[in-house]
Amino acid sequence: EYREIIEREPANPWGWLMLGELYSGIGIIDKAKTAFAELLRLVPKHAPAYAHQGELYQLAADHDEAERQYMQALSLDPENTTAKKGVAAIHGRK
Repeated sequence: EYREIIEREPANPWGWLMLGELYSGIGIIDKAKTAFAELLRLVPKHAPAYAHQGELYQLAADHDEAERQYMQALSLDPENTTAKKGVAAIHGRK
């Protein structure tokens, strides 16, 4: 259904958000990253998308990029819980 949304309405950010969350939830990281990147192209100040990207980079063990994504989320929404937890987890590893 989400792919149908993005095929019919490629400029609809909700389709990309939901597709990214779906792929992320089932562990298809590359496709999730692509979906969130498209969402961010459409809505550049979407803090939750940056936080999701941070989670994906953290899963891929790219902690530097994960932290950059989390910090971007926090610059847009200082109360973003996902980004706060992600940064804390990364700093706990250092």
